[in-house]
Amino acid sequence: MMEVKKFYDNCVTVYPLVDLFLKPQKKVLVEFINSLPKGNLLDVGIGTGSHIPQYRNHEIQGIDVSDKSIQVAKKREKYTNVDLKVMNGEKLEFEDNLFDYVVLCHVIAVTENPDRMIEESYRVLKEDGLLFILNHETPDNGMKYLDKFFNRFSHHFKLSSYFKIKDIKSLDRFEVVDERKVGAFDYFKLLTLKKEPEKQMQEVSHEKVAD
Repeated sequence: MMEVKKFYDNCVTVYPLVDLFLKPQKKVLVEFINSLPKGNLLDVGIGTGSHIPQYRNHEIQGIDVSDKSIQVAKKREKYTNVDLKVMNGEKLEFEDNLFDYVVLCHVIAVTENPDRMIEESYRVLKEDGLLFILNHETPDNGMKYLDKFFNRFSHHFKLSSYFKIKDIKSLDRFEVVDERKVGAFDYFKLLTLKKEPEKQMQEVSHEKVAD
């Protein structure tokens, strides 16, 4: 964990360049979120918070594993109603059923355990809460060969280059509300998913009806 924190602390200086590349996709995501009813929103892996000023209406809780990233992001707090904390997205320090929305923006391909992050997102979401995932996904075109090539050494950058969102098994707990390609070459995907009730609870309810 300390190794990961150190890596992203060292990446703060190059974030402006990364943000320039990711800005168009983030804009699509935030504009969509802004069109939804006001609610409590958790932004996991918020980084230096370049998109914080774009948020409207919602109560924003932003977290990141990097202390230095949060320090930079706090300079943008004045632009919207946001609270920022250093926290691991795979081990959220929030109670269950707290948020209306959870955002995972370009984070599930750079976390050590995507399934764990998705499980934690499910836990802190309210019933019928929405999970938004914006991430690159290796397409079934020529880009896949580039991803396979870079995947040989992308782990040095804490990144899975060859990445398929559908391989994250814990996403089966959600209902897919919307799915769209974003950006050139169909390289980025924006998913909107709704938290479904616990299957175990559904089974118990069914047994009571049967009785």
